[in-house]
Amino acid sequence: MKNKFSCVLSAAKAVCDHLREWYLGNKEGVYCSMGVVSDGSYDIPKGYIASRPVRCLGNFEFEFIKNLKLNSV
Repeated sequence: MKNKFSCVLSAAKAVCDHLREWYLGNKEGVYCSMGVVSDGSYDIPKGYIASRPVRCLGNFEFEFIKNLKLNSV
């Protein structure tokens, strides 16, 4: 039971951290990944929902980070 509770708390903290960044904004030069509707960049078809690099501007606003150099994993 303890492991299940720990996983739930970990997920809840991640959600809280993500919402705080989205509401308050990222520090200058910092970005994060968010599941958003694609604008067609990074070879993701426009209109698809995918994890994208964004900079949170605060007040639930964000902007896409473009032209990041991607490497293969």
